[in-house]
Amino acid sequence: MKMRSNRMRLIWFGALILLLNALAGTAGAGEDETVPDTQPSGDLQPAEVQEGEKDVSDTNTPVLLTLQDAQAWALRDNPTLAAAEAQVKQAAERIRQAQAAFWPQVSLTAGATHTELSDASVDKARAQAAGSSGTAFSSGGVGAQSGFARAQAAARSVAALAAVPDSADSYTVALTANYLLFDGFARNYALSAARIGKKEADLGRLEAARLLLEAVSQAYYGVQLARERVRIAEADRAYNERLLTEARARYEAGAAALSEVLNFEVLVRAAEASVIEAKRVLAVARIGLAGVMGLDDSGLPDSYDVTPLDEEPREMLEDSLEPDELIRMAWTRRPDVSQRAYAVLRSSAQLKAAKASFFPSLTAFVQRQGTRAEDARFGEDDFATTYGINFSWNIFSGFQRSARVAEARAALAQSREQERAARIDAAGDVREAVEALLTARRQLLLQRDNAQFVARNRQLVEAEFLAGQTSLALLNQAQRNLVEAEGNLAGARVALRRAWHQLETATGQTLQRFYMSEGRGNAEDAAPINAADDREAEQ
Repeated sequence: MKMRSNRMRLIWFGALILLLNALAGTAGAGEDETVPDTQPSGDLQPAEVQEGEKDVSDTNTPVLLTLQDAQAWALRDNPTLAAAEAQVKQAAERIRQAQAAFWPQVSLTAGATHTELSDASVDKARAQAAGSSGTAFSSGGVGAQSGFARAQAAARSVAALAAVPDSADSYTVALTANYLLFDGFARNYALSAARIGKKEADLGRLEAARLLLEAVSQAYYGVQLARERVRIAEADRAYNERLLTEARARYEAGAAALSEVLNFEVLVRAAEASVIEAKRVLAVARIGLAGVMGLDDSGLPDSYDVTPLDEEPREMLEDSLEPDELIRMAWTRRPDVSQRAYAVLRSSAQLKAAKASFFPSLTAFVQRQGTRAEDARFGEDDFATTYGINFSWNIFSGFQRSARVAEARAALAQSREQERAARIDAAGDVREAVEALLTARRQLLLQRDNAQFVARNRQLVEAEFLAGQTSLALLNQAQRNLVEAEGNLAGARVALRRAWHQLETATGQTLQRFYMSEGRGNAEDAAPINAADDREAEQ
């Protein structure tokens, strides 16, 4: 009956622990409502990468990579983003570690000890055994019967001395279950901080993607500009080769001087040198693009090329720019700003966790323990059951807890200032991008008109030269002006695209092309995590 009663107590105690665990899980879920779970899914991937992968072993026909193609490739293969993905997984595992505090902690312990007794204790025990046997021996009677009794007593004395061990063995085994009932809500705040840390990691991944997209765009436009400069250099070479051919024909006909032929010989070779240098710059630009795209050998295959510069979209030239509105957009959409806002929430949770150390803790436990000497063949009678509740309250710790709270409060102040700094930096980035875009627009209009004037001037000077109405030096200067003007125009066109992408990067809009909010099909709703609502709920 006693054994059955113990078992029933264990069953009821286990049911109590499970009930408390369920209630604690509910409390943990309620704590999570303080910081709503608005972060992107852990399996979030760039939309273009999900549609299919590029095959670098394509055939002879070059594949034209758009900027979006190159960016999607980088989001898939760039190691920086892969490292950010690993940080997100680490943060997810830290949540699981924090959740472990809401479960019972079960441990199994076993031990065996062997003790060599001291000589003094063994001698003392043997002396006591011999003394008790000697008392029995001296109390024997007279005669044969008493002699037999004395022999039996002597035998018992020898056996008693031999029975005193010079060592001792002990075996124990125990199964213990502990459940934390109350700790001042420290584990709740620790879980909340871990969940916020997961959101910060998600935002860190998005921030890495934002910066990567900007790096790819700058490298991509660099390749486009290098290609334009190669085209301009080759056109200059072709033009001078044509004039050289015509000069040779006129020289052979006696209508031109040898100096004219030599002039164009020099210009052709100078143009050839420009072509060689432009191709070198193009090769270097392709290497840079391949590097940010994540190609292991940092070489863009010959089967891939970037698209040529097309006509500038109208919005690049005509869209109105409202800096204040763009700044508000940046504060809402930029991952680094939201990341700092979540850091404030995490620091607040850590401050509350530090304050929880001033509260007592209450722990329920149950233990089934067996102890046995001589051997480890445990039986049911060797086990005892212990259960109860432990109350612990650290009343004084040498001001350690106060210092920990002060440290957490300072960390919270630091996080708030870092959030403010992030907002200032975002606003500065937006204003700089707006100024760069406005300047690029004016430069493009200016260089476009200038290129038209220079091309028309070169055409007139060439006609006048062939008619013998102007000098060779003026024709050379007109051609140099045209090459320079076309190069400036190409630079202005690329600068406009770079400035536009820089503005989209500063406001966080570039992420909308690749990331969509979980459960939504509209890329316009793909804003990064915003901690504003979470902060209001937390307060």
